[in-house]
Amino acid sequence: MTYTENTSQQKSVPAIRVEQVRQVIEFLSTSAVEGKQKVVIIHEADMLNPTAANKLLKTLEEPKTGTFILISSYPQKLLPTIKSRCQIIPFQRLTDEEVISVLKNQQIEATEKILAISSGSPGQAIANIKMLASISQEITSQLEVPPDDILRALSLSNSISSWNHQTQLWLLTYLQYNWWQKLKSTKLLAKFTQARQQLLHHVTPRSVWDSLLLP
Repeated sequence: MTYTENTSQQKSVPAIRVEQVRQVIEFLSTSAVEGKQKVVIIHEADMLNPTAANKLLKTLEEPKTGTFILISSYPQKLLPTIKSRCQIIPFQRLTDEEVISVLKNQQIEATEKILAISSGSPGQAIANIKMLASISQEITSQLEVPPDDILRALSLSNSISSWNHQTQLWLLTYLQYNWWQKLKSTKLLAKFTQARQQLLHHVTPRSVWDSLLLP
């Protein structure tokens, strides 16, 4: 069983909720195929909200038939009591050349921008390619550089602020790399940091994008 939070229609901060952990517990309580062991994989385990994390902890303290694999880029956000019950296996980043080689084996091509924001992860590169493909090319072409026209900036802000939360956060990362490569502006970097923090703390998306995009 693999669990990852579905954010395609979600506009609030993504989180793994207690309901999903209950589903995992129910899955483990059912009979396994003879001779097989159940495996539960939780992607982005750092997204466990406090109630869900404590519910999962109780399950880890009373192990059933099954193995848990918690995947996280931010293990420091996990409860210490959860980490203490896990065997930590670190994964090192691949070089860009190694990522390209993995992608070529799957007949996938990645641009320099995609590689730069993928942190040496072929899986993340594929996710980034899919995310970019899901965004209107008209919008990304207008955002090659910061808008210099107020009306265009407001129009872009209005469109982007209606997207789901995860897509907005992803676009911040993509634009930050793109604009830094072209402008080398520390002022813009500060604005991106502020925008990211605001989105994570439930500031109205329209206000966040207005502040970032308006010239």
